[in-house]
Amino acid sequence: MKTNMRNRRGSALIVVIIAAILIGSIAGVYLETATSEYQNAVRSLMLQQSINVAESGAEEALYALNNSDFTGWDTLLTDVYYRALSKNGSNGEVQRIYVALDNRDSSHPIIFVEGMIDGKQFDISKQLHIEMAGSEGGFGNGLLAKERIQFGGNGITVDSYDGSAGPYDYSSNRGDKVGVATLSVQTNDINLQHGDIWGYVSTGGGNINVGKNGSIMGEDSPVLTEKPKIDWDRVARDFYAELPDVDVPSMSVSRINNGSINGGAVLGAAGTTSEYYYNDLNVGGGADILVYGDVILRVDSNLNMNGRIMVQPGSTLTMYIKTLSLGGGNGIFSEDDEPSDIRIYGTSNNAFNFNGGALTHAVLYAPNSQISLGGSGQFFGSIVGKQILINGTFDIHYDERLGNLGSNNGELQMDYWRELTESSEKLPLSSKTAMTTYFASN
Repeated sequence: MKTNMRNRRGSALIVVIIAAILIGSIAGVYLETATSEYQNAVRSLMLQQSINVAESGAEEALYALNNSDFTGWDTLLTDVYYRALSKNGSNGEVQRIYVALDNRDSSHPIIFVEGMIDGKQFDISKQLHIEMAGSEGGFGNGLLAKERIQFGGNGITVDSYDGSAGPYDYSSNRGDKVGVATLSVQTNDINLQHGDIWGYVSTGGGNINVGKNGSIMGEDSPVLTEKPKIDWDRVARDFYAELPDVDVPSMSVSRINNGSINGGAVLGAAGTTSEYYYNDLNVGGGADILVYGDVILRVDSNLNMNGRIMVQPGSTLTMYIKTLSLGGGNGIFSEDDEPSDIRIYGTSNNAFNFNGGALTHAVLYAPNSQISLGGSGQFFGSIVGKQILINGTFDIHYDERLGNLGSNNGELQMDYWRELTESSEKLPLSSKTAMTTYFASN
């Protein structure tokens, strides 16, 4: 009887020991998991902090540029500046900022910035490449939309050319320095279907859709046999740009309520600035309007174009339009083949339509409008809209010089933003000497 009691007590002790081991093991796993989750949470917080710190460095650079105040900056080379800052964070971490500013092209400065967090457990850093442009914004890309860019049909092509070398020519003056970009973070807000991009594609975070016969390629792309042909080195998901609303100028002339132009007409005079102000304007079929000098045209309601506007050599046309409808076979173009000679600003959220075989040289900035292009037309320049819809065999040819197009008020804003993630593209930003060497060779 005593033996049985001792056996039972021994068995109970074994059970208790096993239970204790299991509880200890579970507690250990839980503790390890909790510790790992805590570390991941801390790391995630530090990653966001490093981005915020880097952005504050970019703001320092933007202030210096717009105010021409480089107090506290070191000069590495002519028009190349460097600054290192540090401060203590609220959780005991040290926040370091390294900023390099390349202002050798004053109309299109480039900022390289690193935000670094020196934490108690580990260090985190983020590097950004930021390109600036005038506050009109957006002309660093061939197509830029706040929301979706949708291709339909077959044969749509987007590429670039060097306008300083002459007009676009597929064989002798064609390049791959064009961007198709959206600020959207939604999946498929760039839907290329069977279109061909000879350049780059960027989103604010969403994925893209490319049909079987579509492509995103460039001069340095590898030979691809599988369809669709996508060079993923030319696709980014961290795009950002500022797209402010258009400031509509007041006019010194009286407004004409219902304007109509038929047959031949001349706007402006060589060597002068002329203003034309309409509520509605209808340009009849077959009408040829010749523009001389610097012409400002404001239409508060509808511009219905069934004729042609031809800007003469050495002249410019600046348009402030609420709604534009451009009929097939007509266009707004520069006799100098200069897109920057014609600037079209959308002043509301109304639509812009380019139909049929329209030929256009222009920069179009309508950040709140839907822009539709269809048929077999061609657009030489740059387009900024809320949504961009292209059908038929419409082609977009981007003049590479437009990235340097100045603004009305001279202020610079962020035009392009990208995180440097690959080790091969990161810069030695924490070393002033190394950055001096880098800029000397670039």
